Amino acid sequence: MNLSSALRFLFTHSARQHRRRKSARRAAVAERLEHRIVLSSISVSGNTVFYNAAPGEANNLTISESAGTLTFSDTGAVITPGTGPITVVNANEVTVPVAGITTLNVGLGDMNDTLDGSGVGIGSGITLGIFNGGTGNDNLIGTEVTDSFAAFDTQPGNDTIDGLGELPGQRDTIRINSDLDVTATDTAMVIGTSVSSYANLEFIDVQGGASDNQINLSGITTAGSFTSVQINAGDGHDTILGSQLADSVTISGTNPGADDLNLGGQPAGQQDNLRISTDLDVTISDTGLIVGGTIASHLNVERVNIDGGPSANVIDLNAITGASTLVSTQVNAGDGDDTIIGSQ
Repeated sequence: MNLSSALRFLFTHSARQHRRRKSARRAAVAERLEHRIVLSSISVSGNTVFYNAAPGEANNLTISESAGTLTFSDTGAVITPGTGPITVVNANEVTVPVAGITTLNVGLGDMNDTLDGSGVGIGSGITLGIFNGGTGNDNLIGTEVTDSFAAFDTQPGNDTIDGLGELPGQRDTIRINSDLDVTATDTAMVIGTSVSSYANLEFIDVQGGASDNQINLSGITTAGSFTSVQINAGDGHDTILGSQLADSVTISGTNPGADDLNLGGQPAGQQDNLRISTDLDVTISDTGLIVGGTIASHLNVERVNIDGGPSANVIDLNAITGASTLVSTQVNAGDGDDTIIGSQ
């Protein structure tokens, strides 16, 4: 190879390498941008519209229905349409025909978000709204149909929730699933250190975790909007203080924890209910219970329902006397060769 040929080779090779490096840099930049720009998404599956916020977005979502069309408008995010009959109005607004749709399922993720579903009325065809504000301090206004609000995180934020109305005979619900202490009153709740307020809710459902927690619903009274209370403390040695309504408390599983239950009072003619669902031996007295080898206590319980499992267990209610607050016991032993000893 002569000098001229060598120079041409070096120049051409260098230029190609430079172009490849520039192309690689552009691809890397494009890849970084692609990962950084994540948008809220909306899709339709079956009878449900799903709206899911992207991380880092402070959503400001309004949902309404008019003339057979659902409109989703989010001034805090760009909405990306997914599967289903979705029409893009602009970057922040889409529409969906309401025909065949009965459920709205909205997850707002992190940040301080706002939701207003008040434009969805009873005549819209929608029958259920499922809303999870996620973390952050959220302001959530439900629909005029039946709503279910979720507080599922370890840092649910300081939220404001309004269930508005609901379909006749239905209930707007707040579902709390947390491994933290929970306190609830007629108008507010504390989950760990997060303080939230709510209005126009009829049903509260608390699901505990594995830690030793306190679930205190004694501030829920007959003067508030709640009509029904449900608690499952989960594992751990929990302290449960029931509301002034008729409470339903569930102890389940093979490691239910040594709980202390005081279900408080209830309206005249109603009963606080303790449901035990386990494949272990169960012993109940006037104020105590043993599930497997775990000892727990109970006060102000009027009714006990026991659902056994497939093993051969002993269910012993012999220590329940006429001095107890218990007025009703019901046993479904399940499969297995069980021994059942009734109360006095």
